[in-house]
Amino acid sequence: MSLSFRKTVLPALLVLAAIPASAAEWSAQPSVVSEVYYDSNIVMGSGTRVEEVEGLRLTPRLNLRGRSAIWQTNLNISLPFNRLSNDLYDSDDQIVGLDYTRNGERQAWGLSGELRRQSTRTAVAELGFVAAATRTENRSLRPYWTWIANENNSLQVGGNWLEAEYSSPRFSDYEQYSFDVTWIRVLGERLTLQSAVYSSSFDLIDPRQTDSDTVGDADSTGLSITLLRQFDEKLSGSIGFGARRTETLAARFLPADQQSIFCLLFGFGCLQELFTDESDGFTGSAQLGYEGDTWQVSLAASRSLTPDAFAQELVETDQIEATYSRQLREKLFFDMSLEYVSSESLGDSAFSREYWYATPALRWRFAERWTFSTTLRHRIREATFGFSGVDTDSTAIFFRVHYTHPRASW
Repeated sequence: MSLSFRKTVLPALLVLAAIPASAAEWSAQPSVVSEVYYDSNIVMGSGTRVEEVEGLRLTPRLNLRGRSAIWQTNLNISLPFNRLSNDLYDSDDQIVGLDYTRNGERQAWGLSGELRRQSTRTAVAELGFVAAATRTENRSLRPYWTWIANENNSLQVGGNWLEAEYSSPRFSDYEQYSFDVTWIRVLGERLTLQSAVYSSSFDLIDPRQTDSDTVGDADSTGLSITLLRQFDEKLSGSIGFGARRTETLAARFLPADQQSIFCLLFGFGCLQELFTDESDGFTGSAQLGYEGDTWQVSLAASRSLTPDAFAQELVETDQIEATYSRQLREKLFFDMSLEYVSSESLGDSAFSREYWYATPALRWRFAERWTFSTTLRHRIREATFGFSGVDTDSTAIFFRVHYTHPRASW
């Protein structure tokens, strides 16, 4: 048994084994996706070269569901195999997600988690570059408890834990701990209000440092209010606003009169001190969606605060995405996605990064359980940190065949 299996699939199976099987209904559904792709431009590290890549990806998947009168669980396992024209970046990845909920008379509690081991290919798709043949491991866990006061009011208390590890020293490992309390109020038949307060702690580990106090560690507290509206059977939307205060551990050079002669003359060996940098900001989200008989469209926007492994600090990220889907024929569909992502650091590193994505796609269900799709993705990328003067725009094309096996129940 491989180490990756013991660290990903096995823990989820152990959790499932602890769930009582009596009076439960179980079902399993396997599927597989075969994909070939071509990317015209991958940046192979900071300020180095670019490279064209052709690749093959095979992704077997398994969905396992279980439910009884008081509980339900859902397990998803994906095992992608990547083979690229540059075999340095071949990989066998593992993605495991687990959700479990248990309902009482006026309360419910649940647990969701994910284990993810991925390769350089993922970094290429998300960031547009690779700094080395990087392996990443991400582990997340969210326990929560919900109390239903009455038909119009409920309270949810939850926590989040996230850990990311990278094999390349170019990226910073990090951990995130957070705690949130959300009050949910039903204002009407189609209107719901959610109010939340939260506190988060971020520990970023600079691979170049060994001190216990690490520059980039931060604590953030905030509140948010979200209004959800179902206008009619086809139109729905939500809008939310929030405010946050973040304290980040930062470093600065001591005044000249406290520096050594070597620092003043040669610029090395200069002393630094740690201090707490405070920043205020806002978070928010908005979503609007419409579902017609043969088409659907949605528009979403958000602002969030997240750790960035490459910047090695917290970044504020704005994201806008528009999607459109239309049924052209009985088994032929057209999909279109436009996305803009902008990230900017809270610290003094002047890190910023912008992406524009345009992704049209055609899907053809040529048989009952078979789907063929072709996707064209164009990426425009701009960055002011680490990739000055490097062309990171690219065009990629994907061909996929997806087969879903009939669900088995027992």
